Amino acid sequence: MALCIYCPSEGPFHKEHVLPANLGGFKNAEPLLNCICQNCNNRTLSSLDSYFVESGPQAMFRCLLGIKGRAKKGPHSPYEYGPRGEPAIKLRARPKGADFECLYCIDEIRDGKFVGRMLRQVVVKDKEGQWHPIYVSERVRHIGSLRGLIESEVDGPPTDIQAFDDEDSEGWLFELLKKEYAGNFTSRQMPAHETENPPIGDMVVGPEYFRAIAKIAFHYYLLQDNSVGGDEREFSGIRDFILKGGDADRFVTSDLPLQKGACFGDPCHLFGAGRNGQSVGAWVMFSAMPDGDNPQRYYVNIGKDPGHIIRLRSNAWAHRYRYYSAGEGEKNNYDGEIVPVPAKLVRMPRS
Repeated sequence: MALCIYCPSEGPFHKEHVLPANLGGFKNAEPLLNCICQNCNNRTLSSLDSYFVESGPQAMFRCLLGIKGRAKKGPHSPYEYGPRGEPAIKLRARPKGADFECLYCIDEIRDGKFVGRMLRQVVVKDKEGQWHPIYVSERVRHIGSLRGLIESEVDGPPTDIQAFDDEDSEGWLFELLKKEYAGNFTSRQMPAHETENPPIGDMVVGPEYFRAIAKIAFHYYLLQDNSVGGDEREFSGIRDFILKGGDADRFVTSDLPLQKGACFGDPCHLFGAGRNGQSVGAWVMFSAMPDGDNPQRYYVNIGKDPGHIIRLRSNAWAHRYRYYSAGEGEKNNYDGEIVPVPAKLVRMPRS
C-alpha cells in the first residue's frame, strides 16, 4: 500500500508537478503519483510553491515573459511588494543628466543586457542632501497614503521632490503633490529613452526560497529514478528540511553557473540529477534567458545513495524546461515543453 513520503498517510494523493504551476504549463510534463498526500501538499508544499514563484527572481522572470500560470492572470509586480511582506525589488539607475538615482523595472533583455523602464515615483531629498527614490503604485490615490510613503523614507520635511509620471496617468500624482507640497516639487514625465547604465539592485529572499528549491530538486530526481520511492531513510534529512526548515546550507549551496548560452536559445529552467553509488544530488537553474548571463545555479544535496549497499550503477539525468516563443504554443495551450539534454551537463553528485 502506498504511503505519503512526508507522512504515514494512505492518501488521498496529490498529483505533484515538479515545476510550480504558476511558472507555466509544459507539454509532456509527468506528475509524481501516489507519493504526496493532499494534506501535506495543501498544508506546506503548495505554500512553498507560492512563495517561490512570487519571489524576486521568479516574479521578475514571469513579468518578462508574461507567464500567467494556473490562475490565468499575471503575477503581481515584484517592484511593488515582495511575498509575505518582504521587501520589493529595487533596481536603481541614474537617468541621463540627473544627479540622483531612480527606480526601474526590467522590460526586456537586449544584446545580453537588461533594458530598464522607469517606474512612477517621487525622488525625495532630505535635509542632509540625500536623495531617496520611492515607488508610487496605482493604489496610492490619497494624499495621506503618499505622505506616509515619503515620511517612511525621510526624516523631517523634504527639501526637494522630483516626481515622475507617464502621460496616461491623468496626472493624479502631480495633483496629490500640489495638495501637500505645492512649490516644493518638480513634475517630470517619465523619459521614453533608456537609462545610460543597466539598473542594478538586490533581491531579498527568505528561508522558504531554499526549501522550495530543495523540494523541486528532490521531486525532479524522484520522477527520473524509478528505483527509489522517496520514502527511503537516506532521504529523511531533505524531507524534514522541506517540511520544517532548518540549516539551508546543509542541503542547498551555490554552484558555478553554466557557460553563457547553455539555455540553448530559449528562456528556460535547467534541471539535472544523478547518483554515484555514494550520494544523490541535483542541480537546478531557474529563469535563464538566451541573451543574458545565466543565473545562479544551485546544488541540492538529496542524501546518501540508497543503492550504496547493493552497488547500483551510477546514473544521471538532465532536462530543459523551455518556453515557447511568441505564437509557438498557441495551438496546444502550453507555455513550453520539456526537452532532454545531455547528462554531461550535469556533474555527478558530490561524495
